[in-house]
Amino acid sequence: MIQLTRKTRAQFYEALPKNGVGLEIGVQFGENAETLLRVTGATKLYLVDPWEPSGLPNWSAHDTPEEHSKGLAQTKERLGPDIESGRVVLCRGFSKDQLPLLPDHCCDWAYIDGDHRKDACLYDLTECNRIVKPGGIIMGHDYLSPKTSKFARISEFGVIDAVQHFCAGLDWQLVEIASSPEYQIAPSFMLKRRA
Repeated sequence: MIQLTRKTRAQFYEALPKNGVGLEIGVQFGENAETLLRVTGATKLYLVDPWEPSGLPNWSAHDTPEEHSKGLAQTKERLGPDIESGRVVLCRGFSKDQLPLLPDHCCDWAYIDGDHRKDACLYDLTECNRIVKPGGIIMGHDYLSPKTSKFARISEFGVIDAVQHFCAGLDWQLVEIASSPEYQIAPSFMLKRRA
C-alpha cells in the first residue's frame, strides 16, 4: 500500500539507513547532498553528476555551461572538507558512464534526481537495483509525468512511467510519495524491496 505523506525533505530522508553508504544521482548545487549527509550520517556518499549541459533541446533553462559550472563550484564549497577526507566522492560524468564503475551492493541507499526521461530514469533505477544492498532503499525526485503536471511539460518526461515499469519487472515496490508544500511542484518517491 502506497503511503502519501506531507513530509519535508529531511523528514522523508529519516527512513534511509544511518551511518551507511549512499549515492545521489543528479547533484546540481550540492544542497540536497548536504542534507542527505546531515540526516543520514553517511560514512561515504557518491555524487554522480556531469556538471555539463545535457544537450537535450528545451530541457531546462538551467541547462547551460554557466549554471553547471556554478553548480560544481557550489557543491565543492558546501562539501569541501568531506570531499577532501574522501567521505564524499565526486563522480563527474553522466550516470551511464559513472554507475557501471560502482561495485555491486556497495550502497545502503540511493537518491535519483538525474535525467528525467523514462529510458534514462529506468536505466538509473536498474543500476541502483545492482548497486543498492539487499534491504536498502531507493528514493527519487520529480515523481511526475506530462499527464500529471505541467511542470513535466516535455513529452519525454517519464519518472512515473519508469518507476512503474521498474517495479513491475523486479522485486521493488513504491511505498511512499512525499508531497509536502516543499514538494508542491515535484513530489519524491520511495521504493523498497518486496518482503
